[in-house]
Amino acid sequence: MMKFVLAVMIMAFTVMDATAGDKEDVIAARSAAIEAWNGTDVDKIRAHYADGFTLFQRDGSLLVPGGWNWETVREMYADGLKVTVGPVRHLDVKIYGNTALITGYGTVNVTLPGSEPTITTDRATSVWVKRDGVWKAVHQHASLLTPPQPD
Repeated sequence: MMKFVLAVMIMAFTVMDATAGDKEDVIAARSAAIEAWNGTDVDKIRAHYADGFTLFQRDGSLLVPGGWNWETVREMYADGLKVTVGPVRHLDVKIYGNTALITGYGTVNVTLPGSEPTITTDRATSVWVKRDGVWKAVHQHASLLTPPQPD
């Protein structure tokens, strides 16, 4: 369960051309997703993920088709889950038409219900797609960054 929650933080194909503000828009969408994870409203979190979202978790496990189990996430927040995703360092965003590739790293502080806080530094790559003018995450790949918390 812990690896599921930690992978969640780090800090996502229609045919449309990129517009001048796409980079800023996808950064804003990603920031809103992080803000949602730092809150407790699972519906707000889920709104940032496309149907069919997939995930490679930081523990090296196989692909998680379908991404998060939203009911489990909802239950964990109800039981006292606390998440704080820190600022992203070395954020890089590349736009390819209606697809964005986002990379970066940062700290994630997760307190599971009844547990002590766990702070990690993760690196992540996420793929976001713009459909009907809205950016949503479609895939994420996270791994531990070594050494932890570099500049």
